[in-house]
Amino acid sequence: MSQPLKSASLLLAVAMFLQGGPQLQPRAITQPCLFDLERGEVPDCLTEGTDGGLYVTPQIRKQLTYDSHGLAAIRTQNYNWMYVDRRGWVVVRDVPTYDNGPEPFNDGLVRFVRDGKYGYADRKGRIAIAPTYDGALPFDDGHARVCNGCRIKSEGEHSQFVGGNWMIINRKGNGVATAEPK
Repeated sequence: MSQPLKSASLLLAVAMFLQGGPQLQPRAITQPCLFDLERGEVPDCLTEGTDGGLYVTPQIRKQLTYDSHGLAAIRTQNYNWMYVDRRGWVVVRDVPTYDNGPEPFNDGLVRFVRDGKYGYADRKGRIAIAPTYDGALPFDDGHARVCNGCRIKSEGEHSQFVGGNWMIINRKGNGVATAEPK
């Protein structure tokens, strides 16, 4: 690479850094979200950055209620429930509904669904166990029940996993025992 081209590339990189980088430049598209059941859905809540990252707009972020770990829950039509940090960045999305709200973290992990498969993420949004299961239950005392070949059966507002091959996994995702369907 020639010296003038290197200099131009460096200037462009510095300019992008000073502007907050490309990941902080929002697209014009915002989505409504729900974070207070009594208030209902609010417009212009969630924005997608040019890097595909999701974040809550500053005016909404100030209205959220954060837990002791610095996370707040919001819901959108496209991503179901998600957890957001105090900076407004979505750290975990596609969290299943539990009792009219987001499923809570259990043993430091929460279930999420991607492409119809269940996995687990921690409070920082790091994937602890990849989404490879057809069904999964929340962790309890360091273990969770997961299944492959199962399906969801809904009855009214309640649903459960039925059929399939079940096993118990630990927090590292290792199978520790086979299990009967619950």
